Amino acid sequence: FPTNAVTIFFSHFDFYRPESYAPVSQNYVEKASQTNPKIDALRHEATRSLFERRDTIVVATVSCIYGLGMPAEYLDRATALSVGQ
Repeated sequence: FPTNAVTIFFSHFDFYRPESYAPVSQNYVEKASQTNPKIDALRHEATRSLFERRDTIVVATVSCIYGLGMPAEYLDRATALSVGQ
């Protein structure tokens, strides 16, 4: 695919621990996570490419699709610019 836009869309978490509760000890552990800004930027690049190019190929993992949001919301936050503006 030498002329296609090939992008990646992986989970952007470097660390994720879900919340938990142990009823015997009545111990609650809050959810904790840390995201990777470089991978997050690649995710946005992949999403943008889908809107801008018809020949986009996205390599993705299933776990990464949660929390992405609606495409209309993504487009509402975009600013269209053209040459000469």
